[in-house]
Amino acid sequence: MPQRFITPLAWDRRAQVIASLSQAQDGSLEYQVITVGAGGQPTRIVIGGTALPSDVFITASPDGVWAAGLWRSENVVRYWPIASFDARKELRPAAGTGAGVPIWSPDSRGMAVVVAVPPTAQRLEIWNLDGSRRTLRDSFGQQGGLFFQPDGTVLYVGCCTAVDVATGHSVDIMLGQSERIRASVLIK
Repeated sequence: MPQRFITPLAWDRRAQVIASLSQAQDGSLEYQVITVGAGGQPTRIVIGGTALPSDVFITASPDGVWAAGLWRSENVVRYWPIASFDARKELRPAAGTGAGVPIWSPDSRGMAVVVAVPPTAQRLEIWNLDGSRRTLRDSFGQQGGLFFQPDGTVLYVGCCTAVDVATGHSVDIMLGQSERIRASVLIK
């Protein structure tokens, strides 16, 4: 039996479903769902029937209900309820641009996506599950990750930029040369 590496992805407690990714030695990925039946015994279901290409990046929503992935070679973001890969939907960037890995909003209703606009520009967009989208900021240079403040009101871009999600206004945060924003904590 070939060695496989399993990465837990999400757990939907209401549906008693666990989603995971399994990677074979050849680099191919499988999206797997494990459900707990009435007798408490897990049932493994490999969704999609075929292995996913190795250039797919999949993340789970904070509520554990949704999964989304970037199929880099196809330039498409797909999202689906974690238990039903067959119910997936697609979101694509505008023609001539390229989508980055989606980052889920804390409320699980949408994703932040950095869109590459050739030749060197980038655009920060919010893509909602209802199909709507809006641009938060044009033409910036992302250096580093992308993450939301826990309440979803601020999106941190790279090492030094905070963007107000409601208005799109941004602030560059001046840090020392070796300092970086690593996380955001909201205290109320």
